[in-house]
Amino acid sequence: MNRSGLLRVALLYFLVIALALMIVVNRHHSRQLFAELQKLEKERDELSADLKPLEIGTKHLVKSGTRGNPF
Repeated sequence: MNRSGLLRVALLYFLVIALALMIVVNRHHSRQLFAELQKLEKERDELSADLKPLEIGTKHLVKSGTRGNPF
């Protein structure tokens, strides 16, 4: 193999290694984002559950005609 052939093989080898590393980093980042998404969805669901009784109470106040502070 001549010098230019070796250079091409070395360049190709370098590119393959670089792309493999980029794939690993990309997958790691994707997994981090997915974990954060799951955490945020759980928080949203908990807040939604906390909001439900407040919505029911507000509807009750509107139906009864109470305005302002009910206490």
